[in-house]
Amino acid sequence: MLKSKYYIYGAGGFGRSVLPILKEKVDDLSSILFIDDYSNKKYCNNIKIIKSKNLKFDNENNKIFIAISSIDTRRLIVNKNKSFFKKKYNLISKKSLIFDELQIGKGNIISPFCTIGSNVKIGNFVHMNLYSYVEHDCIIGNYVTLSPGVKCNGNVIIEDNVFIGSGAIIGNGTSKKPIIIGKGSIIGTGAIILKNLKKNSKIIALPPKKIPNYL
Repeated sequence: MLKSKYYIYGAGGFGRSVLPILKEKVDDLSSILFIDDYSNKKYCNNIKIIKSKNLKFDNENNKIFIAISSIDTRRLIVNKNKSFFKKKYNLISKKSLIFDELQIGKGNIISPFCTIGSNVKIGNFVHMNLYSYVEHDCIIGNYVTLSPGVKCNGNVIIEDNVFIGSGAIIGNGTSKKPIIIGKGSIIGTGAIILKNLKKNSKIIALPPKKIPNYL
């Protein structure tokens, strides 16, 4: 019987953050490998790095987790290797808090100290980074990134391919009138969203102001 292998696609910052989550699940660390076509190193954090051309997915129990922040790159990897991503599996930290009735797709990464409220729906290949939360009755589309500390309150719909920067806040919608974040939108670090955003919106927080240093 072939031994299962676990691949982290991307040995950058998020990939190294994903590694400890995977270590929670896997006893044999030799079964974990990084995939990175741009690194000249042979190892990252004592884990072997291979090139994607050397990937042999010959065991149906093997799993790949795409730890690349670029939404376009994540989608490209999936589209080029569809046979690798047929099965449903997710990487969810034991240190996250999951409430009742979660409906979740495949290929998602949920980092430590994240909270997902009751009756939430999450699509495929979503990144939910450290200390972010999604409250009750939200719908999260495919290829969404929630950066560290994102606060998504109840009755919000986030459509596909949305990037939300660190510390951004999305206010509450209602069951009859949810807040909708349009497909392909980018929400900058620290932004506060209290109403619907059209498709491909780009929102930044107000720039910081210099405060005089009075003696």
